[in-house]
Amino acid sequence: YPIRGGAPKSRAYLYALMRDAGERYLGMPHFSPVGNPDGKRDIDLLGLFGTNYESATIAHQRKLGIALLEKNIRGNILIGQARLSRNDYWAALRRSKIVLSLFGWGEICFREMEGFVSGSAILMPSMNHLETWPNYYLPHKTYYPIDWDLDELVGAYTHLLQNDDERIAIARQGLRTFMYYWSEEGKAEFVRRFVDEIRSVVESA
Repeated sequence: YPIRGGAPKSRAYLYALMRDAGERYLGMPHFSPVGNPDGKRDIDLLGLFGTNYESATIAHQRKLGIALLEKNIRGNILIGQARLSRNDYWAALRRSKIVLSLFGWGEICFREMEGFVSGSAILMPSMNHLETWPNYYLPHKTYYPIDWDLDELVGAYTHLLQNDDERIAIARQGLRTFMYYWSEEGKAEFVRRFVDEIRSVVESA
């Protein structure tokens, strides 16, 4: 893609320009257009995970979750190791009622952020043992928690599908909480927090 007679630019380069312009001038996250939690969604659950790791610890919960869902639930679900293009993946997210996030390299994954911004309800193991900032993980408010053994997985999936109001409320609050930190007020809070952390380190040295 020639730009002003210069060398051809890649598609990724042009995407980066559009992403930065949207973030700078429109205050939009660069991930994807924001989804509507109240919109029509025809995918009941999306849970796409890599499971081919040398460490059994990383793959264990993902393999267990996939096996439980494939064996015990019905519905239009998209789970396993299917690989989608970037555009198809984001389109699927915005069509999904529930996004399942399971342990991999750690508790926190970009999958939760993708679910928030897509307007889906997040279903994942409880985060009560972990303190984060920003605190996106408010049980039964921004995500629906289950036990780490996944004994509650099938029941939680069924519960959320049968209770649209609760599921949509979780999706709305997850999106609202996530987007707050892209607002001017949220960005200012981030800066204050960062400055306070640095100050406390300096003063304790």
